Amino acid sequence: MTPDRDHYVIHSLDRDGESFSVVGSEAEVISDLEQAQVENVVGVYKFNCCEFWARDISWDIAYQIRENQLNDNGSIADHVRNFLELHLGCGALAQAEREAA
Repeated sequence: MTPDRDHYVIHSLDRDGESFSVVGSEAEVISDLEQAQVENVVGVYKFNCCEFWARDISWDIAYQIRENQLNDNGSIADHVRNFLELHLGCGALAQAEREAA
């Protein structure tokens, strides 16, 4: 990891417990989730070691994936549904799907 830049971590659960994957960019996080490269994601975090900050960006990522899925496919893929419901809420996701239909 390069200390002077932002880093992205995907927090997921698997049969062995928790897993943390470091990826290079927000676009890569979104791509990995949309393409089911990572399953059972519970959170996404952005941090910068040199600037001493960290932020939970799960809602931002979920929102962008929802927009991508609805604009590209007209529906939400099953493999990202739980992540989106966890961070956006079931009601908000259902409403967005109704509006996109």
